[in-house]
Amino acid sequence: MTPLEVRYSRPFYLSMLVLGLVCSVAAIKLGIDPPRTPDTEATATLSPFIWILLGGLLVTMAAYMWRAIKRLTTPLPAIVVRPEGIVMHIGQPRLFRWEEISDVAMGRRNMRDRLEIGITHERFVELNLPKLFSDDNFAAVRQKPDTIGITGQGLDRTLRNVLDAIRARRANLIKR
Repeated sequence: MTPLEVRYSRPFYLSMLVLGLVCSVAAIKLGIDPPRTPDTEATATLSPFIWILLGGLLVTMAAYMWRAIKRLTTPLPAIVVRPEGIVMHIGQPRLFRWEEISDVAMGRRNMRDRLEIGITHERFVELNLPKLFSDDNFAAVRQKPDTIGITGQGLDRTLRNVLDAIRARRANLIKR
């Protein structure tokens, strides 16, 4: 049985990069050349609130563009389901052997599918995953101890493909 490799989606992250560039250029253009008032030809002055808003937009877009560039240049797959276990690229590639996995289930988070993989406590502590404000495909599941939640946005395959590959190798791990 061949391993299932799930990589980051190039179209998704190219779109994220282009959208970030467009928003950044628009914010810079607004800051350099504010719109003119209709009744006079004088240049409108931007309030301090608008400057803060534009700065926040630029910082946010820079973060999304940086993430897109990192994902576009990552040669390694995000998830690989192999005969000996599951390899997940969480900071670095980490192999979770089947013996370290207690259960696998499909859950929901913010109206999106989330693959939830329960692992041993020792391996979970070693990961040091954030429980709040995680903007990544891998995060801790707050409601379930020692569980990694994988969201599928920006991946080139669906989480159902990953679940099917796990089921083909270890059907006893799948929980409903």
